[in-house]
Amino acid sequence: MTGFDATRGATFNAQLTDDTPTGQNKGTIGVITAISGSASCGTKKPGGGTITITGNSTGGAISGPLMSMLVSCPSGQAFSLINGLTQVASAPASVEIGGGSGEVYFASISTSTTSFFFTSSAAHLYTLGNGHVIWNHAVLTQTGTGGAGHTVTVTVTGDATCGT
Repeated sequence: MTGFDATRGATFNAQLTDDTPTGQNKGTIGVITAISGSASCGTKKPGGGTITITGNSTGGAISGPLMSMLVSCPSGQAFSLINGLTQVASAPASVEIGGGSGEVYFASISTSTTSFFFTSSAAHLYTLGNGHVIWNHAVLTQTGTGGAGHTVTVTVTGDATCGT
């Protein structure tokens, strides 16, 4: 990646090496040796805010404010989605939190090696209106592979401004 801004887009330029095993069919495309290009957010505006997610996961502590937030609040809808970046232990992680009236609220957190999914069906975990999403100290849970008794939680708190 030669340039990245989560609110604007990315540019990339890389040399590639074919690692197709000997004797394996390479297909009809042939050998690809390089890739370059860009991705743009176009006319979308990112939104922003002061959303913080804290707690634990089976991968370690989750902490800190969401950085590089993208906030989607579709007009006339009773839900929102917020994407951002945070930390799980010492690893960078991408986050998506969302849900809405009458739906399950969720937080999906992914590092380069694993993903965690937290949910809650409690009512009124956030307030949506006037171009803002306010998370009301929402506690979401993750039930690990150990089943009952192996539950960890995160708390989502803060205010986000809807993008367009």
